Amino acid sequence: MLSEVNLPYNFWTEAVATTTYTINKSPSTTIDLRTAEELWKGRKPDLSNLKVFNCVAYAHSKQGKLDPRALKCMFLGYSSKDYKLWDFKSTTYSPRRALSKVEFLEKENEEVHEDQLERSTEILLRTVAEQETQDDQDLEDLSNYTLTRDR
Repeated sequence: MLSEVNLPYNFWTEAVATTTYTINKSPSTTIDLRTAEELWKGRKPDLSNLKVFNCVAYAHSKQGKLDPRALKCMFLGYSSKDYKLWDFKSTTYSPRRALSKVEFLEKENEEVHEDQLERSTEILLRTVAEQETQDDQDLEDLSNYTLTRDR
């Protein structure tokens, strides 16, 4: 799934969890075209909440009058009650408790989506690299302090 939608490996846990969720709601020939969830719970699963991995989602929020009404996000998977969304601007998961509604666009201009995803991924990777550089610098400063103190 990650290679199909050009996502970095940081999202592998979300891809595996979403795949597992989808498989558990899909009919299987080994159990007479019933679903794993149907066998476990005794009733057919609700399929109305299934979405395409990596599709564009607009997360509407109840914030101030001057704040944006919706955030453009990427759908990553399912949580126990809501969806897991990746916010392009802040490169974090969007706060699900503050959301009032989520709209999904499964077909949109792919070039725009890929550009935003690339920028978001670059920011994420740059942040990780900067943190590693800062950690290395802190370690070097600490070793210099120790050498100076011992003299």
